[in-house]
Amino acid sequence: ATRSAITEKTKAIIINSPNNPTGAVYHPDEIEALVQIANEFDLWIFDDMIYSDLVYCEHPYVSPATFEGGHERTLTIGGWSKIWAMTGWRLGWITGPKEVMEGVKTCQASSASHVPTFLMGSGKVALELTDEPRMFYEAFAERRNVFHALLEELPGVKAPKPEGAFYILIDITGTGMDDIEFATRALEEAKVQVIPGSLMPGGEGLIRLSYGTGLEQIKEGCRRLKNWLQA
Repeated sequence: ATRSAITEKTKAIIINSPNNPTGAVYHPDEIEALVQIANEFDLWIFDDMIYSDLVYCEHPYVSPATFEGGHERTLTIGGWSKIWAMTGWRLGWITGPKEVMEGVKTCQASSASHVPTFLMGSGKVALELTDEPRMFYEAFAERRNVFHALLEELPGVKAPKPEGAFYILIDITGTGMDDIEFATRALEEAKVQVIPGSLMPGGEGLIRLSYGTGLEQIKEGCRRLKNWLQA
């Protein structure tokens, strides 16, 4: 599928693992296969690993740069917004081959100069923390299990268990509604806001949900959806 999508205009492959919106974590074999394709077609790889600390399945996040031919063509992008919950601060980082990073630094200096000084210090402190990221991870893992179990009780809904990040992409075609109708009625009738999948390419019939909120909100939201769908 990846090869068939490549055209003469293709310049790069973007990898987001763990993934938003699916919650999928690419297996190391899949990452290696993508690196081989990038080598074959001389493509760059953008590795968006912002959720890499939130993996719940047996296989871990693996960087494309660790495979043969991957290091010299991979730009790795991360940040503080997820595992450290510093979302609104817009503090991130990028690393890659030296010759490319020289161009990246020029673009950064010309467009935004640098992030505010106090954010630099805060980011340094966050990197030194050990207990807090583990607490966040454990909280997300618990929410994932509770959320998935409750979603499986919803009539007409199929909910694959996410492997990472904090999103679940559910199939609602069994309810007889498309994703736009489902999202609209869920908001109006159940007072629950969800994201229709058709806003994203290939997402027709799917709904994206997040367990980035607390357990009580998750339980209440699922209770409302269940009552609405059973009415």
